[in-house]
Amino acid sequence: MTLKKTAAAAALFMTLLSAWLPVVAGQINAGRPRQRRRLTEQIDNRRTVLLPGTTHARIRQARDQGRVRADLLMERAILALKSSPEQEADLAGFLAQQQDPSSPHYHEWLTPKEFGERFGVSAEDMNVIVEWLETRGLHVDEVSNGRRQIEFSGTARQIEQVFLTEIHRYEFNGEMHVANATDISIPQALAGIVAGVFSLHDFVSKPKLQRFQSLPNFTFGGRHAMVPYDFATIYDLAPLWNQGFDGTGQTIAIAGRSNFNVNDVATFRSMYGLPEANPEVIVNGTDPGIVSEDEEGEVDLDVEWSGAVAKGAKIKFVVSSSTRATDGVLLSEMYIVNNNVAPVMSTSFGFCETASPSTSQFYASLWQQAATQGISVFVASGDTGSADCDSPSATAAKRGFSVNGEASTPYNVAVGGTQFNEGGADSVYWNVTNSIQNRSSAKIYIPELVWNESGSAGLWSSGGGVSVVHNTPSWQTGYGVPSVDPGTADQHHRYVPDVSLTAAGHDGYVIQQRGSLFIASGTSASAPAFAGIMAIVNQVTNQANGNPNPRLYALASQVPTSFHDIISGTNAVPCAADSPNCVDGFMTGYSAGPGYDLTTGWGSIDAYVFAHAWATSTAPPPPDPGPTSPPTNPNASLTASTYHVFPAFADGTVSDGSYFRSTLMISNASSSSTNICTLQLRGLTVPGFAQTPYQLQPNGFVIAPTPATQSLKTGYATLQCTANVEAQLLYSYYSPNGTKLAEAAVFSSPPSSKVQILADTREGAQIGIGIANDSDAQNTYSISVDDGSGTVAGTVTRTLGPRTSIARYLSELMTLPPNYVGRVTVSPATGTGTSSMIGLRYSGMVFATIPETIQP
Repeated sequence: MTLKKTAAAAALFMTLLSAWLPVVAGQINAGRPRQRRRLTEQIDNRRTVLLPGTTHARIRQARDQGRVRADLLMERAILALKSSPEQEADLAGFLAQQQDPSSPHYHEWLTPKEFGERFGVSAEDMNVIVEWLETRGLHVDEVSNGRRQIEFSGTARQIEQVFLTEIHRYEFNGEMHVANATDISIPQALAGIVAGVFSLHDFVSKPKLQRFQSLPNFTFGGRHAMVPYDFATIYDLAPLWNQGFDGTGQTIAIAGRSNFNVNDVATFRSMYGLPEANPEVIVNGTDPGIVSEDEEGEVDLDVEWSGAVAKGAKIKFVVSSSTRATDGVLLSEMYIVNNNVAPVMSTSFGFCETASPSTSQFYASLWQQAATQGISVFVASGDTGSADCDSPSATAAKRGFSVNGEASTPYNVAVGGTQFNEGGADSVYWNVTNSIQNRSSAKIYIPELVWNESGSAGLWSSGGGVSVVHNTPSWQTGYGVPSVDPGTADQHHRYVPDVSLTAAGHDGYVIQQRGSLFIASGTSASAPAFAGIMAIVNQVTNQANGNPNPRLYALASQVPTSFHDIISGTNAVPCAADSPNCVDGFMTGYSAGPGYDLTTGWGSIDAYVFAHAWATSTAPPPPDPGPTSPPTNPNASLTASTYHVFPAFADGTVSDGSYFRSTLMISNASSSSTNICTLQLRGLTVPGFAQTPYQLQPNGFVIAPTPATQSLKTGYATLQCTANVEAQLLYSYYSPNGTKLAEAAVFSSPPSSKVQILADTREGAQIGIGIANDSDAQNTYSISVDDGSGTVAGTVTRTLGPRTSIARYLSELMTLPPNYVGRVTVSPATGTGTSSMIGLRYSGMVFATIPETIQP
């Protein structure tokens, strides 16, 4: 071909291409409304419209303390924007196609920017709105990637002038708050594009948990607490783990408004046999630090248990500081969605839907965007039964039926709560002792009923009921799903919850916080646990799944064995006389029944069947027994022994008045024989502490604390028993006024030739070690620190006489690089001596046990 012919051919090709491209583009975009400008008139601040329902309901029960000062800063308020009716119709159709396997758009997830370009406000309109805010004196902090929110800040007076309201101070339940006193107004030109402002107050959402101090025992004297491998046994998760489906390669996002100590997570994972993995903390704006012990406990629960269920997954915790205008949790949730942080997210907060319908609509918009991006959102359904407007710690409900407005949208999974029901046959479901590898003791699945622990201590029970804001989604069908709202003839709304897991204080979730163990309960526990299940589903299916509910409801019909149907119990709670929906002192609530119900949804799940059936719509074959997860013998405890050594024992007061106490705890492993144990203290005496033989009846136990009335004394202890017992030592540290500051528990350390612990000195932490020579011979020990790959940071030797011990900080023995992470190994320098060892990690006044590893 000549040059002339080539040029002509190229010209012809370009002519055809220029004609063909618009046709193809038209075919691709057919049915998609083009993003158009909707601001067709100039913004006139004198012509306004009122936005009803934009004050917080609590101001009507609070004491108005008057207007705030003019220069009070209101930071990070949210101007919520809405899509056009054409965009909403397009979005609804697209969401349905994303969940339709026959559609070419099946699981075609968008990025936040793609969502904004298609379903958000046009760039031209956004520029106009931003300019309007700025010309009124407000500072625009950020425009969201999804183009549905604008974050702005200003003084109270500026906000009052822009939105034609007043900002007042209010006293509510002994606390001072800031809130707008009247509904806001906006220019009429913006009415078709602005949904409202969220939130112009500092009444924050409620965490959905209850926590209380725990003995560091998980099966002890007839009491039980659930650790990760217990959960894996009860909910049939272990076979998935054994197949390699543990969340590896997946990410879960957790939303919060308080920071926490990541070392608690490291201790939790080490103590309960989980692989080492630190969560990633993303600070969105100003770091709030640790806001309170309860808020920190919420974070510990969510982060520890989402990662305990999906033990191979990456956990990303997003934290935002609450401001006078906006709840930090909301800011964190927006960050997760608008930055596509993870394909699974969990949030354990909520609010009364009937008190703020507009806020529930805002969450519907946010979770709708998340679903379009492929994010599966799990929200705690609530902890006050059918009375979500009331506090779970209240003794009687006063505000009538309601559900959690954050959980009631059609675009998230609302996770309710169940309660294990052993029926007095504890030995059928729990071993009497714990595994040394992971502290577990559960044997099999435990029957469940509706979680309801309401009574004199509060309204604690599974949140469930009927939304008054959102209509019944098309996917919410199946056996048991109401055909009409209960008590009505023709109303149809969203029903919650969708599914449940255990949430009761009975057999509650163990968490690690500030070096101590707590039992946590509430739907704050079941929501992150179910997020862990969803991460495993994503791994099994090798894809994100967006809003799980369309598939979840179909699965209930296709493979009902995926669920444990809960048919017993109610979420009725006590109520005050003459309060709404109160009959003879009870809000009747809702009852469990076959299939779906308004207390536990479809019930809890068999994780193995659930995950595999999700992909195939059929029940999987029984799992290959293969190598079982430890312990290998469920009726044996590797920590039970006739002889126990505790390398450190402390009792007494230090110079500043604070004091240490050691508590001996012994449990008889036999259900038929009496056992006698004798404690021997080495290197110290403790006046007033009984060391006479302890007699333990079958399945009996002893809890013996030292009095801490002397000056501090330290040493080590041994326990000799006539038969195997489970024994632990609890170290407690108190302030001078008796407030417990920290607590840690250890199993005994059998004499061994080589013992290792983790050494993590990040964030200024100190590593303390205790070594006991429980023999009649003098022994010299090598104490070596290395990075795990052969690089030694330091080595020293120490000689211990017969029946003696030492306790030292590593920093007293050697100099380590700053923020060093490695391992400490104790072994005989010469000969064949043995030692017992304990490790404690100190961070400020908080200390935590470092479990030891016995090496061959």
